[in-house]
Amino acid sequence: MAALLLVAVLTFLLRLVRSVPPLSGREALPVLSSDADVLWDSLGVPHISAASDRDAFAVLGYLHARDRLWQMELLRRSAEGRLAEVLGSSALSADRYLRSLDIPRIAAASLAQVPPRSRAILDAYVSGVNRWVTAHTRPLPPEFLLLRFVPEPWRAEQAFEVARLMSWDLVSSGSELSLAAAASRVGPERVRELFPVYPDSAPVILPPGTGTWSGPHRGPSQRASADDLPSVLLASKEVPRVPPLAAAMLDAASRSQASNSWVVGPSRTRSGKPILANDPHLSLRAPSVWYLVALESPGFTVAGATLPGLPAVVIGRNRRIAWGLTNIEADDVDYVIERLSADSSRVLTNAGWRPVEAVAETIRVRGRSPVPFTLRRTSHGPLVAAPAEGAAAPGEVRALAMRWNAQEPSDELTASLDVDRAGSWSEFLAAVAGFGSPEENWVYADVDGNIGYTASGRIPVRRSGRGLLPTPGWTEEGRWERFLSFAELPRVFNPPQGFIVTANNRVIGPEYPWLLTARWELPHRAARIRELILAHERLSPEDVRRMQMDTLDVYARWAKGLAANAAAAEGRGDLASALRAWDGTEGSDRTEPTLFWAWERALERLTFEDEVAYRPASVFQAWLRAGSSPWFDDVRTAEREDLAALSRRAMRAAIGEAAGRRWGEVHRTVSPHALAAVRPLAALLRLNVGPDPRAGSPYTVNVADFPETAPPFLNTHAASFRQVVDLADPESAGLILTTGQSGNPVSSRYRDAAARWKAGRLWTVPLSRARVAGVGRLQLVRAP
Repeated sequence: MAALLLVAVLTFLLRLVRSVPPLSGREALPVLSSDADVLWDSLGVPHISAASDRDAFAVLGYLHARDRLWQMELLRRSAEGRLAEVLGSSALSADRYLRSLDIPRIAAASLAQVPPRSRAILDAYVSGVNRWVTAHTRPLPPEFLLLRFVPEPWRAEQAFEVARLMSWDLVSSGSELSLAAAASRVGPERVRELFPVYPDSAPVILPPGTGTWSGPHRGPSQRASADDLPSVLLASKEVPRVPPLAAAMLDAASRSQASNSWVVGPSRTRSGKPILANDPHLSLRAPSVWYLVALESPGFTVAGATLPGLPAVVIGRNRRIAWGLTNIEADDVDYVIERLSADSSRVLTNAGWRPVEAVAETIRVRGRSPVPFTLRRTSHGPLVAAPAEGAAAPGEVRALAMRWNAQEPSDELTASLDVDRAGSWSEFLAAVAGFGSPEENWVYADVDGNIGYTASGRIPVRRSGRGLLPTPGWTEEGRWERFLSFAELPRVFNPPQGFIVTANNRVIGPEYPWLLTARWELPHRAARIRELILAHERLSPEDVRRMQMDTLDVYARWAKGLAANAAAAEGRGDLASALRAWDGTEGSDRTEPTLFWAWERALERLTFEDEVAYRPASVFQAWLRAGSSPWFDDVRTAEREDLAALSRRAMRAAIGEAAGRRWGEVHRTVSPHALAAVRPLAALLRLNVGPDPRAGSPYTVNVADFPETAPPFLNTHAASFRQVVDLADPESAGLILTTGQSGNPVSSRYRDAAARWKAGRLWTVPLSRARVAGVGRLQLVRAP
């Protein structure tokens, strides 16, 4: 028995080792029209050379599957709500929620819009993926071996499924539901006090007088107001609870998190050409969400970051231009309260009762019988919460429908391919116009010395209100009348200040006539980037790289005085002096950030927890600057309190938790694997990358967010990819991702980029094959 067990273990380990494909060799890819070539550098970044565009993207599909098949499998199963097929009953609630997003229907409709030229590239890419899926020359990655299943062939529409999944803005939609839950607790009058705010003095992407758009140049205030209260408020029991696994899958795939990008014009650079920087902030995962590649074919010479499952470079540069992305934070999701008949077969509209569309499906569950599921849709979108009794008229129930701009079909594949090929501002704009979802801030630079910015995406124009709270469907008061056209979105070309900064902050001031969102990210990162640009007479790529790693927190630099006052009031003059002398830099070796954030989060918790679970940072910080708010009084105590009293209580807790502890001791970063919850497996295969000591905070340029309200502060959200491009030499652009190119945990390339990413060292990915320092060559041939 022991001998058999030993043989089994050794066989399994051998299969694990053999599952890592080599960098060199000769492999068959019959879909090719002629042989193609892949030159690998020492970080495992491939440079693809092919005789046709279709061949180049067939090779990209083959390499995506070769290196990231498990990641691709998880993405498509999440988009389709099919996790339970391989993970069992624990994933059933996640599948129900994911299916309610209705992504496969949207993807199929989007695929139907793809023109023949793009469809040929997509089909070639899918053929490349399926060559590895069906005829892989190595054992499948460990996740497939451990879960004992073989992946199905890929289909063309699944590229659009992955794209829609990555468009999902869990933060934006979640804030609407959180505010609705708060409204049900404190009522319509007090919930207005929790509406998001953006400081009037804070930086906007397009300063007054610089932005252009078609249409009117005067409009209503973009502030939240009493008009944002719908005629019916949502009861808290009607708010859908997103299953943790579904939330994790959506968060891991979302491209709608915070990010930085900036572009500096030739008058402000040492080279006399623009420099462009971008670092999209996403949830950290192992493997990284991105896959680096350079690709040369007759129609493309492009390098940058790709998303496994999609045949395009999403962020990068070609020989003429470079581009970067951040999320607008547009309000693209609304929830609609629906009145349904008791059997949920009809919905009340402003024109009377109408049928509810019902689609019967089956969820297959590993180890048990299939489970029936019914997807219901109204004219406002799919129902994402089960009907709730007790909040409607007799014989009726209520439920929530979700209106999401991505429910409209759109062809982001063609748009991405056209960006990859663009050689001028006009060609770039024509390409970006095709992006419907997600809504992005695009920065642009070219070798001729031009810089630019444009917004993209479908922005809804609502009949009334700002989309902050769910609205009743039977009144249509929150109805989306139309989407803004691309020409109506703000943009700028060669602005007079000579630079453009985007950090999810407000795009433009009240002169813009339409609402983009009321939920801008706080302006601290944008303010610090502007501060650093203005501190230099002329910038070099190395200066810009250091800016990406900056850990001075302008919010902490201001709010430290409040923390110091609280420490002094607690009799800790030593801590008060240390906080006052601190410049706000949050290095992992410093103790001041630990005390500051333990105090700040404790104060935030004490401010809200006695009344609501919702904790809007923009509102909290506005109250701190004002120095007072009724919310600073703890309603659970008989004493009347103010900011000073609550701040002392927060400091008392912070001293006990954090005083004297270094920031890197309590603030650590980790890129978790999807199966890391199986601890023996995680330990055996070293699935997670990290944890490691971490500098920075939610508001530093080198962002390092954390959800916890008390130490330890685990960082799982940060720059997922960094890029710096000097248009004086596009060949030498620097890139880096968070973990490694391989998604196979037993590969040496699974985590070999992590140390560079942490240190802020970039990696050169040339456009030209002749510039590649190759360590391996993979030949892909037509013949078997």
